[in-house]
Amino acid sequence: MWAREELAEAVDVLVVEEAGQFSLANAVAVARAAKSLVLLGDPQQLTQPTQAEHPYGAGVSALEYLLDGHPTIPRDLGIFFDRTWRMHPTVNEFVSRTAYEGRLVSRAGCERQSIGGTGPWSGSGLRWVPIEHTDNSTSATEEAEVIAAIVGDLLGTPWTNADGVTAPINVDDILIVAPYNVQVGVLRAALPAGIRVGTVDKFQGRQGVVVIYSLTSSTANEAPRGIDFLYNTHRLNVAVSRAKTLAILIGSPALLDAPVTKPEHVPLVNAFCRYVDMAYAVVV
Repeated sequence: MWAREELAEAVDVLVVEEAGQFSLANAVAVARAAKSLVLLGDPQQLTQPTQAEHPYGAGVSALEYLLDGHPTIPRDLGIFFDRTWRMHPTVNEFVSRTAYEGRLVSRAGCERQSIGGTGPWSGSGLRWVPIEHTDNSTSATEEAEVIAAIVGDLLGTPWTNADGVTAPINVDDILIVAPYNVQVGVLRAALPAGIRVGTVDKFQGRQGVVVIYSLTSSTANEAPRGIDFLYNTHRLNVAVSRAKTLAILIGSPALLDAPVTKPEHVPLVNAFCRYVDMAYAVVV
């Protein structure tokens, strides 16, 4: 509609929501409908889906084009909203360092978020659960069994929110994330009814008290679509940043020893290694 000739300069300001998933070509097409164009979005979330190759950088989103390679918006180009209203500071520290140049901070009150008890899932922050397995590509029953046990431990455990209110964790408070639809099916079969399970793509925009991310593949070589997909920092950012209080990463330790054959793979693998360095390791 906004690209119609009769709507040229029809409004003063046109706001593009989720500009990180809005193509540059579409932005050019609608721009003539307004005197000013506002691009609103998160460049470190999942990028726009595409099934084609576009030369000369024409395949980027409108927001990616504006950022020109910067992880966050430079101060002379726009406004960076630097507060997360979701994440505990210990969760946000990893997300901010990995995706937002250290510019993202937690709003006051998020530090109150905590899970009660004395076990490995108490408190807040990051957890790394290494699970030895081999020959797994798009499914890992070994990880599903461990996740079912963790969920069993968490359900009914008291949790305190950012307002200082304490209540037991229920099925609506837990998100289980997997990179592949096959593993989503395996997890659903192993978990209680009502637990939300899905791929990273499904959960963009959602949140939970606890997020558990099942990496699934035994090695980087066994991961479908390779390092570029499984280790994608946008996908890792979306998965971890869904968590209010606790993020749990479960996977084969062999994934940390991925063979890097291209320079662009180095920051992808480094992001996973940083997570493990910052996390409390839990051996089950």
